[in-house]
Amino acid sequence: MRAVFADTGYWIAISNPRDALHLQAKAVSRALSPVRLVTSETVLTEYLNDFGQRGEFLRRTAVRLTERLRRDPNTTIVRQTSPHFGPHWPCTLHALTRPGVTPTAPRSALWNATASPRR
Repeated sequence: MRAVFADTGYWIAISNPRDALHLQAKAVSRALSPVRLVTSETVLTEYLNDFGQRGEFLRRTAVRLTERLRRDPNTTIVRQTSPHFGPHWPCTLHALTRPGVTPTAPRSALWNATASPRR
């Protein structure tokens, strides 16, 4: 089974029917199925923080999904540890200081990557 990394933008779009990319997230999910989802504690923390500010319904939705992912045998959640984060910071800092890179750039990168999956 192919593994696909799901970032914060994906979880936000798939969980919120009002998100501009909700239908596209559902279509990508169907097109790539079956897959083994890979995400990270950092991604889920960003997702929970985002939905924590969107009202009771979406806050509960985010908590339920996160709990379900933690129990799902077809989902791998990568732990966030200092050895993972530390060595990559210079690359991250470089990428974020490049012209044209915005906080939404990773989200659009997800759709570009999943729209034409590598084999």
